[in-house]
Amino acid sequence: MAEAGRFSWFELTTADTEAAKSFYGAVCGWTTAPFEGGGDYTMWVAPGGPVGGVTKLEAGASEPSSWTGNVKVANVANTVARTATLGGKILVPTTDAPGGMRFAILADPQGGVFGVYQSADPDEVFTPKPRGSLGEFSWSELMTVDPEGAHAFYSELFGWVKTNARDMGEMGNYQMFGLVQEANSMGGMMRAPPGMPTAWLHYSNVADCEVAVAKVRELGGSVMHGPVAVTGGGRMATCCDPQGAWFALYAEK
Repeated sequence: MAEAGRFSWFELTTADTEAAKSFYGAVCGWTTAPFEGGGDYTMWVAPGGPVGGVTKLEAGASEPSSWTGNVKVANVANTVARTATLGGKILVPTTDAPGGMRFAILADPQGGVFGVYQSADPDEVFTPKPRGSLGEFSWSELMTVDPEGAHAFYSELFGWVKTNARDMGEMGNYQMFGLVQEANSMGGMMRAPPGMPTAWLHYSNVADCEVAVAKVRELGGSVMHGPVAVTGGGRMATCCDPQGAWFALYAEK
């Protein structure tokens, strides 16, 4: 059976797709390519291949520009039903996409939004790139009002297990998670600061965090945190693009 349970496709829904293409091309080094049969849907392409897509917010939409990480699953309809059973919400129900794919947009019980999708080929195996590969997303982080409740939800839904943990002092515990069959963590969860809603943040690899952050500012984005060193090596920064979508950058050195 194909591997499931990993964030492996990342979509930006934005008020200005052309501005976004220019911005992220300069910051993350991505190029773009059309998605076959996908109308106006455009793929983000890293040196190692496509990593996600960009699409325009619908006219009159109330939600802001944002990134959504999509988890590969074996069966979208089953995952949607299980999400409802576990107390999550169905934001976009099971939908057929070009090429035989299916997807849905969901939210955990605390409000963290994520997507799920299944490939047209049930035997297709997603092979993650080595950590640090340029342009790839290497880490997904959930800031949540209920870390233990969130972990229980995602563990039931995707089989995620707790891996390492780090004491963040007054900020609480930073709990990392991964797939049971792997040694490496693929993300972390921690308590959101007071007043901050539950949300996922996804990290894209760049060659130099300082250079990428300077480009964010030059092109009209903002830097909310960093660049700072992270435990285990590397540097990271949390940013916001000119249309208001949050994202993060990571460089191995």
